[in-house]
Amino acid sequence: MKLANNIDNRTCTYLLILFITLTFLFITNSSYAVGIDSNSPELSAAEAELQGTITDEFGAPIKGTQVEVFTYYFSATLPTLAVATTDENGHYTIQQFDRSARPGYQGIKFSIKGYQVYRSLPSSVHIFNFRFPDVLSSVSGNITLDRLGAIPIPGYTVSYDICVSSGHCMPLHSAITDDTGHFTITYIESDYGDPGHRGVNADPNHSGFEIGKTAISPPPGTLYGVVNGFLELANANVRVNGTVELVDVGTTKINLYGAFAFFNLLDKEYSLKITPSDWDAQYFVPIQKNNVRPSNTPLAIILPPAPDLKPPVTTDDSTLGWHNDDQTIHLGATDERSGVQTTYFSLDNATFAEGNVVSINGDGVHSLQYFSIDKAGNQEELKTVKVKIDKTKPYVVPPISMSFYQTDVINLHFDINDPLSGVTLSEIVLDNSVIENPTSFELLALTVGDHAIHITASDAVGNSTEINFVLHISINSAHFMEVLKIGQDRGLIDNMGIYKSLSEKAKHSSWDALEKEISAQSGKHINSDYASLLLDDIKYITTH
Repeated sequence: MKLANNIDNRTCTYLLILFITLTFLFITNSSYAVGIDSNSPELSAAEAELQGTITDEFGAPIKGTQVEVFTYYFSATLPTLAVATTDENGHYTIQQFDRSARPGYQGIKFSIKGYQVYRSLPSSVHIFNFRFPDVLSSVSGNITLDRLGAIPIPGYTVSYDICVSSGHCMPLHSAITDDTGHFTITYIESDYGDPGHRGVNADPNHSGFEIGKTAISPPPGTLYGVVNGFLELANANVRVNGTVELVDVGTTKINLYGAFAFFNLLDKEYSLKITPSDWDAQYFVPIQKNNVRPSNTPLAIILPPAPDLKPPVTTDDSTLGWHNDDQTIHLGATDERSGVQTTYFSLDNATFAEGNVVSINGDGVHSLQYFSIDKAGNQEELKTVKVKIDKTKPYVVPPISMSFYQTDVINLHFDINDPLSGVTLSEIVLDNSVIENPTSFELLALTVGDHAIHITASDAVGNSTEINFVLHISINSAHFMEVLKIGQDRGLIDNMGIYKSLSEKAKHSSWDALEKEISAQSGKHINSDYASLLLDDIKYITTH
């Protein structure tokens, strides 16, 4: 009786601890295995059991989930140790399975909403609860046929796998590539091993996977129902552009590597129609290949060349605008098909000659015409380029007369010109002052004597000219009388008596008396600047 009471007490204690633990797990909603309290009595292998609850992401129980305990120690398979199924409360209990069988290499697996769950199961864990995650892990990438220049493979199944220490790989979830070969796999993360034992698998036998890659090519021999191949031109080293039609199946474009592929085909004979693009129609003609069956071996198709109907293209290395030196022009011709036979040119309407180097000398606008012929006899349309040479400085033509009386209205216009590239800059300096062109001077604006004129000019290509001229202003007795009259009219002499006195002395060429009277009245009844001009005129008259 005492022994029975002890057993009942021990059982009650265990059940109480188990109840408290389950209540804690339910409240915290843990999604990982949790061990029992360390103060609980140890269970023998025969007494070992595993229990827990499986719920969805909202905490609702999931009924009918089969939970398996398995081992994976150096095994090509995953032997099952025990199985249980969740009830209407999502609860399961696995009774009395042998924890001593390969300890440390046991796991738990089940399927929930189509996703596989694999978790390690330490020997100390007796309670495993799982809640479907709010956010799933995911990986994306592309499946391509790399041997044909990365052609995307549609409709191909790819999975995300984990591998245990034995090398056995298990898919967590899979996806099917779209028309562009793209896939996105969502999965529930596993706690097996390190990241080096997980990855995307494009091998239907799950014998290995690609780690860290987003563009994956299936292993050789794993694709079925495939018609693929390479297209090459018989005698032209150019990229092939166009379309390939698999009759009664569909059409695809030739990729950058001259390759094509069709997938998911029935095992029967097909016909291939290969059509060039508008541009490539000059290189090959459409062909049809019959009795084509799906195979892993690519077809090597040599495209028959189209006749060369396109003429060569010739260019020159001339530059626009004017040049101040002789020019050498190089002609370059290309022909993508048969090749260039001959290039011809004509300079300034001379007879056409063979060659691709043209020397052009001398001023003027030269006309260079050229064309080429290829080895198939196609002649290019005539091309024309203008080559402009100006090695001559601008010229300057002065006015007809550069000598005037002081009483003249002086109009100056210098013809500064460059008949080729044209004058871009010119300057006229009179007695160290820049003047306009043309320019005019009113009466008495210039003193008598010689005035220096300096002219500079340059054209569009840098040819420049510098030239000097002399503008001569003179006076005599008769014109001196006009100078006095102009001064009196302008109020530069403000006394009529003085004006008459000056005029009388000038009339009789009394230059000494006239000079003394002007000097005496300067700044008084005669404007001082005007007086200086009169004195200079008297000096000029008396010395010439």
